[in-house]
Amino acid sequence: MRVKGVKQLLTGRSFPVWACIALLCCAIILCSFPVAVQSRSRSRSSSYIVARAAYRKESGDKILDVYVIPHSHCDPGWLRTYTEYFDRQVSTILTSVVEELMQDESRRFSWAEISFFSLWWAQQSDPRKDVVRGLVSSGQLEFIEGGWVQHDEANTEAEEMLRQVTEGHEFLMQEFGVRPRIAWQIDPFGHSSLSPTMFSQLGMDVLVGNRIHFRRKGARRSDKSLEFIWRGSPSLGEKSDLFTHILYNHYSAIKGFDWEDPTQRVTDENVELRSEIFIQKCFERATAYRHNLLMVPFGDDFKFQKARLQFSQMDMIKKFVNERTDDYRIRIRYATPSEYFDALAQYDVEFPTFQGDFFPYADNENSYWTGYYTTRPTMKLNVRESDSAISSAEALLSIASVVDHFSESTVKLSDLKSGLTDARRNNALFFHHDGITGTAKSKVVTDYYNRLLNAEELSHTVVEQSLVKILRALSPEITEKTLEFLVTGEHPVRIDPSAFKTAEQRAGLYPLLLSNPLGWTRDQLVQLRGEFPEDVCILDSSGEPILSQLSPSLLTQWRTTDPSDSKIGELMLSFFASVPPVGFRIYFLSFDCPHEMRAQPAQVFDVSVSSEGGYLLRSSSDDRSSAELVLENSFLQVSFTDEQTLPTLIHNKLSDEQLKFQMKLGEYSQKKGGAYIMRPEGYEEHSAHEVLRLVRGPLFDELLSANVHPRGEPSFARDEALPRAVRFRVVKSDIPEMGSFLRIAYDIRVGEDKEFTTRFYTDMKTDRVIFTDNSLESIRRDFGVFDDKTEQNYFPAPRSSFIRDSSRSTQMTVLTPNAMGAHSPADGALELMLHRHLMRDDGRGLGEGVKDHSPLRSEHWLQFAPTPLAERQRMLLAARLNKPLAVSVAHSLPQWFSATQFSLLKHDLPQQVALLSFEARHQAASAESGAGDIIGARFVNLWESNDHSPLPPQEARFDFAAYLIGSLQVDEASRTVLSFNNEWDAWKPTARQWKSEAFAEVPRTEFLNDAVFSRDDDDRQNTDEEGVFISQAALDEAAEAEADERTAAHQKRGRQLLAHLTTLPVHLTPLETKAFQLRLSASATFTQKELFPLVRPLSALEQTNTRSQRRSPPPERQRTLSVQPSTAALLKDNVNAARVHTSRATPASAAPASLPASATPASLPASATPASLSASAASVPASSDTSSASKQPPLGSTEPAKPLFSSTLPAASRASSSSIPVQSSSSTLPSAATDVTESRAFNQPLPSTDVNLLSAEDLRRELALLSIEEERLKRRLDAHSAGRSTQQTTVPDAWRAEVPPKGSFLPRLEIGIVWLIYSAAIIGVVIFVFRTRALAPPASKLNV
Repeated sequence: MRVKGVKQLLTGRSFPVWACIALLCCAIILCSFPVAVQSRSRSRSSSYIVARAAYRKESGDKILDVYVIPHSHCDPGWLRTYTEYFDRQVSTILTSVVEELMQDESRRFSWAEISFFSLWWAQQSDPRKDVVRGLVSSGQLEFIEGGWVQHDEANTEAEEMLRQVTEGHEFLMQEFGVRPRIAWQIDPFGHSSLSPTMFSQLGMDVLVGNRIHFRRKGARRSDKSLEFIWRGSPSLGEKSDLFTHILYNHYSAIKGFDWEDPTQRVTDENVELRSEIFIQKCFERATAYRHNLLMVPFGDDFKFQKARLQFSQMDMIKKFVNERTDDYRIRIRYATPSEYFDALAQYDVEFPTFQGDFFPYADNENSYWTGYYTTRPTMKLNVRESDSAISSAEALLSIASVVDHFSESTVKLSDLKSGLTDARRNNALFFHHDGITGTAKSKVVTDYYNRLLNAEELSHTVVEQSLVKILRALSPEITEKTLEFLVTGEHPVRIDPSAFKTAEQRAGLYPLLLSNPLGWTRDQLVQLRGEFPEDVCILDSSGEPILSQLSPSLLTQWRTTDPSDSKIGELMLSFFASVPPVGFRIYFLSFDCPHEMRAQPAQVFDVSVSSEGGYLLRSSSDDRSSAELVLENSFLQVSFTDEQTLPTLIHNKLSDEQLKFQMKLGEYSQKKGGAYIMRPEGYEEHSAHEVLRLVRGPLFDELLSANVHPRGEPSFARDEALPRAVRFRVVKSDIPEMGSFLRIAYDIRVGEDKEFTTRFYTDMKTDRVIFTDNSLESIRRDFGVFDDKTEQNYFPAPRSSFIRDSSRSTQMTVLTPNAMGAHSPADGALELMLHRHLMRDDGRGLGEGVKDHSPLRSEHWLQFAPTPLAERQRMLLAARLNKPLAVSVAHSLPQWFSATQFSLLKHDLPQQVALLSFEARHQAASAESGAGDIIGARFVNLWESNDHSPLPPQEARFDFAAYLIGSLQVDEASRTVLSFNNEWDAWKPTARQWKSEAFAEVPRTEFLNDAVFSRDDDDRQNTDEEGVFISQAALDEAAEAEADERTAAHQKRGRQLLAHLTTLPVHLTPLETKAFQLRLSASATFTQKELFPLVRPLSALEQTNTRSQRRSPPPERQRTLSVQPSTAALLKDNVNAARVHTSRATPASAAPASLPASATPASLPASATPASLSASAASVPASSDTSSASKQPPLGSTEPAKPLFSSTLPAASRASSSSIPVQSSSSTLPSAATDVTESRAFNQPLPSTDVNLLSAEDLRRELALLSIEEERLKRRLDAHSAGRSTQQTTVPDAWRAEVPPKGSFLPRLEIGIVWLIYSAAIIGVVIFVFRTRALAPPASKLNV
């Protein structure tokens, strides 16, 4: 068959159809491939051109210097255990990287996790170690951050963070003599304001972060604020400033340029194409920064197992681009983070400032990472207990190191230090951001738990051996064979009386050694658990019986079948203990006591709701009585007035204020959340509990509320059938540390796909604002910053959370022993998440749910009080709650042994100064050899000074050397960075300096909305005008003078250690932390005879203390005195009278006759009156009431009253010693019209007092001072609220903007048009050629 159309078109003759089709197909195929390739290349070239044009517009076509950072992020436990990761991946990474660094001096690598590196280092030969040391010294290998792990920031406390960083830094200093200066926090799930605060004092110059809210990161890209000055603490101010760099996208390599992933390799044929793609991505990132430097991460999780491949591929791109720098306007080099920031520090760039934190973290609109605040709460509680055991071991080991020269123990200090190091390192692994967060696989969690147990056991061993060394030094007659200890970390401690069977054993005294690592005397309710007989008793260190209580262990045996049974199971033996700072005290347990010395049994009642209203109590003797259900002491009264069997009213007796209060338990249901993410679908509150059991005793009253019947049968269906119980306890003590809180203990189990919470509803007006802490400083949390969903308004609470009513100046505080999430479900309400049990994965790499069947047994402390008093106690007690007394039981100890108490300090530290750590070090950073051991000490001023603190800022100045016992002296001392491995004066002058824009106090709503960059230049002087009013010569002269002054101060304080000190002055501004290394030694007269006076018997201490809880009354009076309220009737009258005085602001000389004497300033103790008032006091007539009243002693006390805010030593309420002069900051009210009482309260240098020395009487007297603060706070908050009312708590539009599409229709249309044009042109050429040949005459005709 022939086709005429084609024939006429091509040749004018007939042509086969198949030939036409074949010819057309060949033309299309031959043309389409090169056109497609060319079109694709053009598309990328156009994208490259667009990116370069955008960069040129921003930078003026400067050459872009790209710093490629090779690194590998290695988690010490996540999908595999710590050792599995090392054996299978990390060992290969480090070995291959070292080999490749040796091949090319231009290559670099950065490493962060010292836990892994130390394992690898131990396996290397000495020649290989020398090679690695050379790489470190040349800068090819850099250690970044250098912590044992990369810790989590939401759940880790300041002390825990410092401990794990110190372990890593100490290893690096010993092996390489280096200290990291770049903090590398690229994977924690959100960033805490604690990080810049601590890292800046650890000697870090820069913090590199990554995971912040996706809206915040987008906004920071837009306004070029991914690099900024982060002010971590408003209290510290500039001292907490730290330059921070947030990674542009993630810590992984640019997509397509990680050759351990499936991606296209670079070859000679495609190197240009691949290089242009890399350049394009770099130009796109560079527009988010204020300079022409760009840091590009090159790595990811467990990358560089094929280091040769990674480096060789990047080498090709680097070489190709650098040979064409003038054309591409870009230069690429390998670098470490230090090299990048060293180069950046040379640029004259001003960076914005930021104050706040980066919680919550979200990677998209429906994925808020707020569940991990609570995930696996039992593990979070266990790590606190392990950390507490380590603190106790460190304190006792420091004592042992001091008295080691006088101890004949065969135990070596080096062995104890090595054991404690192992404990710290095992404990530190859990602070990894997939450890304490609970976001690891189940087998990894088990491995973490075993390591925590190992750390705790090692700590107990160090405690035991340290006690042996200490006791042998105090009494050489003791042999090690007579010392057998049972050191336990159980709380309460379990005792087995059946071990003491013989009559001789039962007649003996069994010592309980209580050790205290804190810098203050610790008062605590100590509890022992076991099947105790009736004749058990407790003796103090002087051998006198003290008041003790024997009661059922409600929370552990709350399903007992019959509470009236004489064999009720485990009993709780309780007593009050007081242990000196950095020391120990011995109490004695006896099982054969006379009747008048025995522990008093508590009364146990079954409680039911009466049909006539109220409650019906049934005792063990089956006596029934109707009564109100109330728990109370001299501080508070807690009432239970409805059938919910949970508290409904709290009455603060000191301030005479009531809080309407309802506590509810409930659960969120969810099927889409997981270990990281919270996605609740509904909330259900639990019904009333049905088991009520009341215990009343001389030391405490408590009420148990459970959801099962006494027979153990479930009360409710579904998940509520899981046994759950809540115990409420009020301790009958006059010491605020023990008596001013309602203790709420939980025994909780959770059903599948549930999140268990407790809610506290109050009548407070809070606008759904809550406050949580970062373990040092409280942070205001506004509701609805991003949206009003529950998961978007959960915040981490490592230690405490509270709500505040500014109109009433009251505060409700909850202290917690473990980290958890906090939220405000309604106005005046606070919600805490207690437990999570989720069966599904949330799609973030874990691959499994959180199947946590473990019960949570945790105790919270709740307080309702006036805001200044509540805030003061929150700051002080939060630091003590997680450091309980360590209890060691000695099965045998000579009864004639008289050294029953010892302390390194003869005074408590100032009340706001916490001894964060006191540990024996391996060696000093630069100390010469000599007698004595090196002690590392960290001090922190707990006082806050921020925009919501009701207390005036208060500095602390004291001489620590004067606090040490008399026969000890400080030979050498130096201030160091917080990890002890570098002297402060050696680091500070070399720190990188950054220019910041003027810091402005931005309203709180703007802080939380991220509009916090103080980059408004309207108020700034024009650069050309700066210095107009001062000549350049004068400026240069002033700069030289300042430099000379700084050099002189540096030389004075010195880089070398200050030798043979007799003092160690410490000055702490609010919330400041300082570290020192001390070399302590004993004086030449430090002999055995002089050591025993340092061991102060209890009677010597108690001669200056008149409080009933400090010294037990005679046995015949104990039962009577123990149940009496502590001047409860007088408290109400005097507090009300003091408030009347404050509200009227009546001068002392003009007090009306009708005003009670206790309401005048004269009722305040004379010792509290400053010298500045002496003149005005002299002007008062001698016959006035003020003069006569001022001579009266304080009500109910033989001691002068102690002011509330103080920073100096206590009076001689502890061991007798010479007074120590201490300076203190003073605070004044700005108003010139303040009355005489206000001047007395805030102009006087305030002496120190310890919070645990203040009784209810002391607090009653000080409420007159607090009321002044209440008024000041009210005025301040009213002004603040008025300012906030004009602002909108909205999210910037930049955050809400949707991400633009990655592609565009126009480039694709352009490619199609170009392809069609080229195809048509080729076909036209083919047709033209064929037609030309067809129309040409044959050769034969041409010849003719």
